[in-house]
Amino acid sequence: MVPKLDMALLSAIDLTEDSKALEYGVISRGDWRSLRTAGAVGDICGHYLGAEGNLIQHPLGTRVINPPMKSLLAIPHRVLAAGGMAKVAIISAAIRAKLCHVLITDENAAAALLR
Repeated sequence: MVPKLDMALLSAIDLTEDSKALEYGVISRGDWRSLRTAGAVGDICGHYLGAEGNLIQHPLGTRVINPPMKSLLAIPHRVLAAGGMAKVAIISAAIRAKLCHVLITDENAAAALLR
């Protein structure tokens, strides 16, 4: 279905100590550590990104069902809805990866992104 989309609303998962992915058991503490060691700051649609927006190759990425990055980037209108200071790094990475045409965020995160 992804190639047929004309718009996507994306969310971001951070890899901070307060990550909901850890809290809800979506990823294990070991995977979290391994992802951070590999340079990941978070994920968008199951794609782990580094601070510069680069894709992080990690074994966890092979265990999730996600659309190919090429398909995501082909969606004409991509909206990222993410806020909070914990998400600043992954929001910035998503912008650098060109995954975001429109950002919906809070004032503090926006100010941090502008620094």
